[in-house]
Amino acid sequence: MLDALKFVQGSVAKKELVEGLTHFLIRDGQVQGFNGVIALGSPIELDIDCKPKADPMIKAISNCDDTVQLTLTANGKLSIKSGGFRVAIPCIDVETPHASPEGEIYELDGARFIQGIKSVAPFVGSDASRPWACGVLISKGSLFATNNVTIAEYWFGNQFPTDCIIPAIAVKELLRIKANPTHIQVSENNVTFHYPEGRWLRTQLVDAEWPNIRNILNVESNPHAIDPALFEGLQKIKPFAEDRPRVYIECGVARTHFDETEGASFLLHDSTITGVYNIDVLMLLKDVVKSADFSLYPKPCTFFGENLRGVLIGERV
Repeated sequence: MLDALKFVQGSVAKKELVEGLTHFLIRDGQVQGFNGVIALGSPIELDIDCKPKADPMIKAISNCDDTVQLTLTANGKLSIKSGGFRVAIPCIDVETPHASPEGEIYELDGARFIQGIKSVAPFVGSDASRPWACGVLISKGSLFATNNVTIAEYWFGNQFPTDCIIPAIAVKELLRIKANPTHIQVSENNVTFHYPEGRWLRTQLVDAEWPNIRNILNVESNPHAIDPALFEGLQKIKPFAEDRPRVYIECGVARTHFDETEGASFLLHDSTITGVYNIDVLMLLKDVVKSADFSLYPKPCTFFGENLRGVLIGERV
């Protein structure tokens, strides 16, 4: 039971902006959560239909060490008893806007899709003025993400029936679940990812349109393997950078300040890397990117990984 509750807890609203969204919906042997954007569902071993407050119910089940007994009390609360432990969970008895899967079903190479999500997730933006960038674009067999400084594309091979944008909160849940979806269900405004054992994640789609970014990615370059000392050096010198964590790289040295006599520096193996970059942005390439061409600076620099390509914009001095 606890596994089912933990699976769906990521879709429970934090605040009661709409009545019922901080509550689970338990009905017909299934538990659901919905926060207005994503919904999660899982079978649950409980033959009671109720809408308990989600947070205290998870805490209560977590504290149960012996056999768990659940009953509805006369005043409409869910009584949970285990050994000498007993707690009453508040429930509501009103209509709630919990959402369920809908639409046409399509096959999906879940392992490759999730690998693609892992690869592009670091590049998802958070600028609310660009809602199209606050998620992952699925288009013609590719996944795209951008934070307005980098753009990444991952080829995963599956053809979704439609181009769509999965919001960042759904991307986070797809990675949290740590399982591969077996198939998808697609409707006009939402997509549901189905998992083994009858579990599912449904997400609303971002109502926006990406600009044409494929031309930006089609850059001629001469990439070579990224110097492994680059990320080690960035981690060591970042604490000595100013409020805006810049790194100046030239002649085989990465340093935090324009003035060589200030801040910290680190010797690199590759003396061909050049440019000025945001340290945090460069660190996004760690463990994802295998090769890059930094010689293109100050123009956008290219980078490549497994089934992945992208561009990175440096900073002006």
